[in-house]
Amino acid sequence: MMKPVKTTVSQTLRASEVEPLLLEVADVVNTTLDLETTLRRVAELVRKVIDYEIFAILLLNEPLQELYVRFHVGYPEKVAERCA
Repeated sequence: MMKPVKTTVSQTLRASEVEPLLLEVADVVNTTLDLETTLRRVAELVRKVIDYEIFAILLLNEPLQELYVRFHVGYPEKVAERCA
């Protein structure tokens, strides 16, 4: 039998911030067909919850079973080029 996990108030508040974020992300995904716009808007939404300096969205190349950087913010161009 698993023991219940105790959460702190800060963890509970964080969890309460995630649900609205996920709803906003779902709305973005459902309102545009342009992938670049969708990825940019998702990055903007994540910034509301996590104040990041660098950010990347990786997608899966299913045939190769490899991840690749599809969208990024804050990475120097040389780094971004190597990850593409």
